[in-house]
Amino acid sequence: MPIPNIIAVIFDFDDTLTDDPMSMFLAKHKNKGVDPRSFWQERNDLVKQGWDPTLGYLHLLLKYVDRGKIPPLTSKILKDFGRTLKPYPGLRKLFKELRYIGSQYRCDVEFYIVSGGIQEMIEGFPLRSEFKAVWGCQLGSEKPGGELRYIKSTVSFTEKTRYLFVINKGLGPKQLASNPYLVNEEISNRRNAGYPSVI
Repeated sequence: MPIPNIIAVIFDFDDTLTDDPMSMFLAKHKNKGVDPRSFWQERNDLVKQGWDPTLGYLHLLLKYVDRGKIPPLTSKILKDFGRTLKPYPGLRKLFKELRYIGSQYRCDVEFYIVSGGIQEMIEGFPLRSEFKAVWGCQLGSEKPGGELRYIKSTVSFTEKTRYLFVINKGLGPKQLASNPYLVNEEISNRRNAGYPSVI
């Protein structure tokens, strides 16, 4: 059986490529009484009440902003924070070696991030350029560049499987943003059709 010509390697982000960014972001505001452990306990309390874990932490983050514990958020603030995140040792070498191994079998190796973390932080990550596409939770504002006050989209546990189909169908973030229903359409020339997915 011939080897497929594209191999997608899909990563989570928090505690996978770098230390937990949200806890680190919260820790930056300790002088205003923010304690990451208390934040996550509050989130866990919401989960016990039936909240989705991802929606719970985003809701709490925005509540902390409303209470003045965290200054108003913008995409730029979150992206700038993402630039401070330190990739785990050996990642650059890993990406290079996987691409090299793929090339020995005439395969293109593509890297993706599908995460329940905040996309703006991931977009600032120092190794962002290694990834063909990134999907994470997004916060929204009234106008471009404005204060982030709303939950725009989330990537929950089951939502992650949606992006496996997106990647397999060769769809990109811009296509999906303009038409989220594309993921449901039948695509006859899916990449690596007929081969088992390896994730």
